[in-house]
Order: sequence, then structure tokens, then C-alpha cells
Amino acid sequence: MNIKVKEAVRVLVVRLKNKIIEFFSINDIFGIMLLVLLVVGGLIFTLKGCSKTDYSPAFVNALQDSLHTERNSKGELLTFISVLQTQNSKDVLDIKTKDKTLLRLQAALKTARKGNVTVVETNTVIHGALILDSTKTKFNFEDKWVSLKGETYPNPQFDLIVVNEPVIKQYIKDGKMVAEYSDSNPYVNVKNMKSFSPLPKKTIFDKIKMGPSISYTPLSGGGFQPGFSVIYSIY
Repeated sequence: MNIKVKEAVRVLVVRLKNKIIEFFSINDIFGIMLLVLLVVGGLIFTLKGCSKTDYSPAFVNALQDSLHTERNSKGELLTFISVLQTQNSKDVLDIKTKDKTLLRLQAALKTARKGNVTVVETNTVIHGALILDSTKTKFNFEDKWVSLKGETYPNPQFDLIVVNEPVIKQYIKDGKMVAEYSDSNPYVNVKNMKSFSPLPKKTIFDKIKMGPSISYTPLSGGGFQPGFSVIYSIY
């Protein structure tokens, strides 16, 4: 919403407030309640008129987060990333991006429709193992996690089997929601990961806080003044 429209709404609300104060006695509880409702209505109208989605700082930080790794007591590699959290998955779907992992998450959200969703891209890398001997035409590597068999001549072909035991969790770590990925297969490494978890949806009544208040004006003739406050939470 542009500045001119916002200013027009503000002026309208001020004029209505002045007219109501003239009509009602300041001690008239019904007049006060009506004034509060009009002010809140004008505020909500202004906020709803903004076409751009306002993402919370926590959401923006999670969107920009990168992978973190550590080893557990079993020596397994744990990979973490902050979880994207909003009340509506549409907030994630509305993001314009070229990030392939985020695009995969958006596609998964369209299919899942609700609940927690995590997408993971992994590599399976075998270190220090002789798989192919150039003096031979056939190769055979096999252990608990990987089986690779085949030949290079006369018909190049191979059969690959990879055993995965992935575990994905979401929980609070260091004061923020994170997704954790682990795999008992020691050859598996995480390339990229994105995770989403919906927040409980708030009604308009959850976002509005009303109640008596006391304000202080240090100017001459000021001092402490009782009043009635209305607070509207954007997030």
C-alpha cells in the first residue's frame, strides 16, 4: 500500500475519532469501546492492504541459514539446519527463488499440504577403497552399506546397491527450531537440506491485546495519565 493511501486511512481514522468524541461523553463506556473498535479496524485495514508478505526476522534468518555438522557419541555425522516456521505454508510457496533445494521443498509442500516437511540431498562417497583395477575387466566392491559389481568389457555395466538408514528430527537447539539428519551409513554426506514446520495459527483475537494503561508525559502540565491501550501483533 502506497504512502498516500496509508495517510488517507490515518486521516479518516482521526476524523472519525474526533466526531465520536464530540458525540459521546468521554465517560460513556460504549463510546470508548466504539472508538477502540474503529481504531483497531483502521489499523487492520491498513495492514491487510499491504500486498507484500511480512516475514519475521526468525524466518529470514532460517531461510539464510547454512548446514552445520557435528559427531554424536557413536561417531555418526549429524547435520543441522534451521527450520522455516510460519503459520501458513503459502508463505514459503510465495518465495521467488532459484535455489534448487528450496524449490524441492516448495514442491514437497504442495504434495504434503500440511505438517512438517524436510527435503535432503545427499552424496554417497567411498574413501580409500579399491573399486576398479585397470588391469581387470570386472570389479566387485561390497560391505554392509554399499555393493558395487560390474564389468568394463565387453559389455560395460554395473549394479549398485546403497543401504541407507536415515533419521530426521526437528527440535529446539540453542534457542531455535532445527532439523537434524543422520544416517548410519558412513559413506553418506548431506549436500543440501531445507525444512518446514507450521506454527499454530493465530486468530485476530490472538493478535490484539487490549487493556488499561498508564502513560507519562514529562512536559509541563503532563504527568501520569490513565488510558486504554490496543496492541496489534503483525507476526
